[in-house]
Amino acid sequence: MSKDPFIELWKIARLVEKEGLSDNTVKNFRENLIALDEEYEELLDAFENIKLKVLLLGDKNSIFIRTFTRNFKLTFGNNVSFDVFYGMTDDKYGSNIFNIFNFIDRYYELKTCAQEFAILRKIKNYFLIQKQVSNVINQKYKKYDLVHIHYLHGYWCAGVKYLKTIPLISTIWGSDMYKEAASSKLSKYNQKRILDVSDVITVANERIKKDVIDCYGKKYEDKIMIATFGTPIDLAEYDVVDKSQVTEFKEKYGIPDSRVIVIVGSCARRSQHHLEILEALSKFRDRIFIVVPLTYGQLNLHEIVKAKIKEYDLDGVVLRDYLSNEEMVALKRISDITIFIPDTDAFSAFLMEALYAGSIVITGRWLPYDWIDGNGIYCHRINEPTVQEIQTAILKILENLEEEKVKSLQNKEPIKKLAAWQYRFKDWLKVYHKVLEPRKSV
Repeated sequence: MSKDPFIELWKIARLVEKEGLSDNTVKNFRENLIALDEEYEELLDAFENIKLKVLLLGDKNSIFIRTFTRNFKLTFGNNVSFDVFYGMTDDKYGSNIFNIFNFIDRYYELKTCAQEFAILRKIKNYFLIQKQVSNVINQKYKKYDLVHIHYLHGYWCAGVKYLKTIPLISTIWGSDMYKEAASSKLSKYNQKRILDVSDVITVANERIKKDVIDCYGKKYEDKIMIATFGTPIDLAEYDVVDKSQVTEFKEKYGIPDSRVIVIVGSCARRSQHHLEILEALSKFRDRIFIVVPLTYGQLNLHEIVKAKIKEYDLDGVVLRDYLSNEEMVALKRISDITIFIPDTDAFSAFLMEALYAGSIVITGRWLPYDWIDGNGIYCHRINEPTVQEIQTAILKILENLEEEKVKSLQNKEPIKKLAAWQYRFKDWLKVYHKVLEPRKSV
């Protein structure tokens, strides 16, 4: 039997994170990309003999940026280099993680002013950022072939004078538009200044594209391309997970085999409506066991949730400690039902992974998840995050539990195509090719 390129790409990615890049690794990676999807062959040919120096304006600790840069390095080896410019100085995740894996070549820390008065601070920071962007892009180091903004922080507008001199990609992550632009006219104005000089604007799906046009204006429509990162936990891990790993997880947290396992939310944020969900689930307390992941977010929510679980006499466990990738995979593997109803979201990796693992999902119809209908994904979508709506969905599921499980298992293949980086990496190749094509033709 021939090897599955989907799994082989995962193996190669894991290998390079342990041992670093080699010519043979790059060769194997490219061969498996083409074996997985023939479209990769044409895309890779378009980048023949490419030499590319990229500056990323984004979070150096982001798992999405880590995977993004890793895939480019695996595809093009040392013919592509990435530098990262960002203001984060918190090293709790390991500030040298990218250097260990040889994905990022240089960091620049964004220095800002801590002036006591807000107005003075904003003015000083504007000129500080402008000077630093100028130094990085034009003066202190060689000019870059491409700048790629990951998350549209309004303060990058201070560097517009310099950013407009280089091919520029702006990637809207979601909260930068749904929260920052929606809550601050100044942020929205500054974001539009960046979009004005961007060659390509990327978003995760068609619904968000529509929202971008509604938010910033129709004049940006022709610049927008669809490109997604894929899930931070490789979906292939759900295919290779060992049964003993799942059993160990259940034993560690006292999760029984005899109950319907329900995951409540993905993290400790009030916007995920934990309290409404718990009240709704109290009606079914005799049949279910709840698991509430609160490993990050608003820490004061822990005690509130625990008090509600006690008040409603629910059996369950609150997860407070950091979960490894292996534990996250086990969590979604054991879940029968996953309830994920945040106020806003663009691309939920947690939801995608739950669907891939075969969990029966309840989510919100107000969320920009057009990909659900367009790709035949089976799940339950409620109109608003109320106790009554949640209870109606749960009752429907519990009355036909086995049939619901069968339907949910059919989500695996469409989610793989939608959310696995092995497939979605070609989105970014298309974006980079579009931006760089004029340079190649000169």
